[in-house]
Amino acid sequence: MTKEMDRATELLKNSFYFESDLHPEKVRWRYKNEALRPAYFHKTYKPKLSDLVIETKLPKDLKLEIRRDLLASIQEEDR
Repeated sequence: MTKEMDRATELLKNSFYFESDLHPEKVRWRYKNEALRPAYFHKTYKPKLSDLVIETKLPKDLKLEIRRDLLASIQEEDR
């Protein structure tokens, strides 16, 4: 496999999908590379808005609103 294919495979493996009322389709997202390890291995990890990356192509303002919606959803699950 080439390096590009390895990188694409790795990104897809670490991607998740989120349903938002703000967008009709599921939105693909992932953690920033720096946040991957704590997100996966530390039960007390609390993500920040800047740790979340929306991979689905969306307008910039909508992307920010969906990131906020996603963060709220993650925080709600942790309660």
